Amino acid sequence: RARALGRVANEWMDHNPLEASEWIASLENGKARDEAVEELVNHIYRSDPVSALAWAFSADSSSKRKSMLRNAVDHLKRSGKSDVALREIENSGLVEEDKQYLLNRLNDIK
Repeated sequence: RARALGRVANEWMDHNPLEASEWIASLENGKARDEAVEELVNHIYRSDPVSALAWAFSADSSSKRKSMLRNAVDHLKRSGKSDVALREIENSGLVEEDKQYLLNRLNDIK
């Protein structure tokens, strides 16, 4: 079911990203929603890394969340928006270890 929802999100993102994101927001937390969130983040992190970061924070799975956050932070840094990434990371509800990982990554990316 989770993979199927991820595929639906992927297809929907190609046709109507706003509707797709509204649908994803309505899903119950869990593996299926995380799959859909991952598809959304993968679609938008280059064009809208701030929104991608916000969506990535909402993932239940710590490994998926970490991967999505890493991609969004990397892109924010490369886009000259390190200050935005820093603010979002510091204000997030992430555990300290995850915050530190992202902050270190933010400082290491050239």
